[in-house]
Amino acid sequence: MSKRLIFPLVVILAVLLAGCQSAAPESAAPVEAPAATEAPEEPVAAEKPFFGYVMHNFETEFTVEIKTGAEAACQDMDVDCDVTGPAKFDPPQAIQMFETLLSRNPSGMALVPNPQDPWTPILNRYAEEAKIIAVANGDAPGTPRQLYVGADEVAFGKALGQAVIDAGVTSGTVIIGSCFPPALPLQLRDQGVREVFAAYPDIVAETFDSTAEQTTNYAFWENTVTANPDIKAGIGLCTFEGPTFADLMPKLDFDFVTVTADLIPETLEAIRNGDVTAAVGQHPYLQGYLPIYFMADYVLNGTPMPNGQVLLPGEIVTSANLDVVLERQTDADVAYEWYAAFLAENLDALRENVVPFTD
Repeated sequence: MSKRLIFPLVVILAVLLAGCQSAAPESAAPVEAPAATEAPEEPVAAEKPFFGYVMHNFETEFTVEIKTGAEAACQDMDVDCDVTGPAKFDPPQAIQMFETLLSRNPSGMALVPNPQDPWTPILNRYAEEAKIIAVANGDAPGTPRQLYVGADEVAFGKALGQAVIDAGVTSGTVIIGSCFPPALPLQLRDQGVREVFAAYPDIVAETFDSTAEQTTNYAFWENTVTANPDIKAGIGLCTFEGPTFADLMPKLDFDFVTVTADLIPETLEAIRNGDVTAAVGQHPYLQGYLPIYFMADYVLNGTPMPNGQVLLPGEIVTSANLDVVLERQTDADVAYEWYAAFLAENLDALRENVVPFTD
């Protein structure tokens, strides 16, 4: 075979071989295993609003009941809260606690501004940081608070005075004890007592500083009634007089009408024993509950806050209605249910009857 024929044949053979290779079935490409399904990420829970509440002290059952009410509102509204305060009456320490809570970026702050004077510059200075300011158990005129929840203090004083009249005292010496005379709520209570007594010119009423500590409160009343054995009635504008009268009255060899503020257990027991004639309650549970409730309802739901004073009715307790009140005051579950029913019936009325601030 000539060389000229060999070359073309080689070329043709190469092409045929190449064609056979390309026509051969291709091996299947490896199939990648499907990626493992990733578990869906847990939704990140939205951070709950945080509210602070600063008390003026925790010396009595009254202030503990305010704390109980505030914490119940925190639970009901599902918000984070810190309800704190000094163990004993200490305004500088309470202010320091208020400032500490502000560092946690609260959605709102509630407090008991007692006494008012040192709180006024603090509330004005920190109004923007606090966002919402609600006060309870004593108003704070001249400050940017949006809400006050507390007793109608003049009406509360009138109830104290009327309880004395109802007990049969229409003349003679009546001693009024004020545990902190500079406090505005106590001044208004004293005013209410005297408005009632104005209709009885034979009553001689004198007001003294009975101090805001149980031991010294007892000493004040012991010394005062010993010096005035002709006393016809003693009135306590604060919570301390209930325990004082409970201890003091059995030791005296003379008697007089005793009326005091607040429905703490010692006072209610003293009513049962006949050592306290009457006590006037101001619903401290609601003074804790409502500031948190109104602030949280606004932050969570956009419900407008009451802008002004939400004034709570007073409650006069004597031996006649003691048992019903005693059950509520000594059983936390009964108290919770009682106040839940009270708010279900009265919350709208409390909103509608807000008294505007006048300062």
